[in-house]
Order: sequence, then structure tokens, then C-alpha cells
Amino acid sequence: MKLIDLKREAMCYRYYYYTRVIGLRYEDALEWLMKDFFIQDSSIYRILTDCADRIKQIGKDAPKVSQLKEKYPNYSWGLNPIKTTKTK
Repeated sequence: MKLIDLKREAMCYRYYYYTRVIGLRYEDALEWLMKDFFIQDSSIYRILTDCADRIKQIGKDAPKVSQLKEKYPNYSWGLNPIKTTKTK
């Protein structure tokens, strides 16, 4: 798999985490994805649109946070952006 494909796959899982596990709105999830991947929201939008089928499959599989941690240990899966944002 090419590096760009690995990045897209990771982004799909992060999007799932932010929207389905944490419950962020789409716009808020984009903000966090921009921080995770250091790219603009328009690029993230294109990637998520291109990967819509993969995102749907991840949603059907509904991986647990422990599985996400195992698959991508370099990301923080315990962060709750909603609580972080409200306390600032």
C-alpha cells in the first residue's frame, strides 16, 4: 500500500472516531482532522468523499477504541475534544 493510501485509511478511522465514538459534528471533526493530518479542510473533504464507501464499512464494523489503539498506536484515542474545547 502506498503512503497516501495509508494516510487516507488512517483518516477514515479518525473520522469514524470523531463522529461515531466521540459524537462530534462534521465541521468539528474536520477541525480535528486538520490538526491530526496537517492539511486543509478542503483536502480532507475531498479525501472523505473519495473514501465514503470505506468509511461506511468502518461504521458497519464498528471497531472499539481498543482496536483503534492497536491499529494506530501513534494517535491519542482517549482524547475527548468536546471536553477539551469546553475547558479552554
